[in-house]
Amino acid sequence: MPTLEEILRRAMAEETRELHAAPDLARRVMRSGRGGNAGRAGRAGRGALAAAVAVVAAVVPVQLFLTRGPAPAPVAGELSTVATGQAGGSRVFNERVLGHVKVVYLSPRLHWTHWWEDRAEEYTTTWNYDGDENGAYCVQILIREGRAAGEFDERLRDYRDRSTGEEVTIGDRTAYLVTQWVGGDEGPSTPSLLLDMGGTRRAEVMFSPSYAEDLGGPEAVERELRRIGEGLTSMDQPAPPDGTVASAEPAPSAGPVTPDDSPDGSAPPSPAG
Repeated sequence: MPTLEEILRRAMAEETRELHAAPDLARRVMRSGRGGNAGRAGRAGRGALAAAVAVVAAVVPVQLFLTRGPAPAPVAGELSTVATGQAGGSRVFNERVLGHVKVVYLSPRLHWTHWWEDRAEEYTTTWNYDGDENGAYCVQILIREGRAAGEFDERLRDYRDRSTGEEVTIGDRTAYLVTQWVGGDEGPSTPSLLLDMGGTRRAEVMFSPSYAEDLGGPEAVERELRRIGEGLTSMDQPAPPDGTVASAEPAPSAGPVTPDDSPDGSAPPSPAG
């Protein structure tokens, strides 16, 4: 018989299934508390931060990609390995490689923030206009593998049941276009592509509301989401759905970005360093 804690955890997960924490939520909240009268700003900042903490607490059962620094002790059933920071660690993270996935296309206007988080079977990174890891994100790509793909599939079923988004095909892969509600937004305003990469690997591409606005309309947003999705390429063989381990070749380097990878036909500048 489930314990009260398990019942509450399931209820919270159900209620927050569509709510995510934006990778820059805490920074966004702290910036909103600056300026004006120092005392009033301090109180506003503390109040806003408390609100952000409440949002993040609600988001935890769904997706935890917010904090930097030492990881909290894992609760039963949670993934136990967490790594955050700059390039290095257990997987390859650079301008064009996210774990075991190569990012073939991104707009040449975007630069890698060097922020990433790795939770064993869930990992993510972001890009923005200036490459500042403390700045607002423009594009976030999140990869789920193995058991973590189950949460992705569950949320996708929920979207489909309620006809919230649109079924699309990306090459020979199935995907779903939907506008999600991300923590820090006033409502569903984060255009997203949920992509089945085969086996037990799933990808999620998200645009911040401001970046979506910069692109100039729904058609341009969908076109850009599709193009990024088309370029997401597995560099190993994802584990099949039955849970057996597939053989994998060592992940190659990201390689040069060809002119065809950019919207205007010119390759983006090589990342510094």
